[in-house]
Amino acid sequence: MLLFSGTFELNLDEKFRVTLPRQLYDRFRERCGLEEQVMLTPNFGGCIAVRDYQTWQAQALAYAEQSGTEDGYLAHEAFTSASHLVRLDAQRRLLVAPMLRDIAGLTPSCAVTVKGVGDHVDIWLRERVEERFGDALKALIEKPPARIGGGPGGGIGVHSASATAVSEGLSAGLAAGHTPQQAGYVA
Repeated sequence: MLLFSGTFELNLDEKFRVTLPRQLYDRFRERCGLEEQVMLTPNFGGCIAVRDYQTWQAQALAYAEQSGTEDGYLAHEAFTSASHLVRLDAQRRLLVAPMLRDIAGLTPSCAVTVKGVGDHVDIWLRERVEERFGDALKALIEKPPARIGGGPGGGIGVHSASATAVSEGLSAGLAAGHTPQQAGYVA
């Protein structure tokens, strides 16, 4: 499965469209083929998730399996009824539906952060990203993992000197009042 990654700071246009960064657009094309249709859905924390149809369908089915209870049914109904099929235009733009704009707190021409998050992409109102992830990013910087994953052959080794250098550089940039983007650690 092809995964999405990266963080991009953009602005919505006056018609509530966001341009998908080339890196993420190319990944969707690889996953979706030439259809270039994606599903926009509400996601945790008040952001909008962008998923290819197959990933969205798997998520919808997972919610459907929980619909035997009232809470499960309400979650399934909320997820599916708030989801919108969107076609990317020739400029790689996605039109955000009114319900999703309200959920995410988006206004015309507002600043957004677009993040690749494994099997999907999230669109955040930029100020919410800073509120939600600022402390988590600082904690990761202060104590970077020495090893990520499941051991020999099953994980990704992180060279401790490299991790420390990156951590110290980013910590200094944040301490100086720079954003991770200004410090050069985020696309």
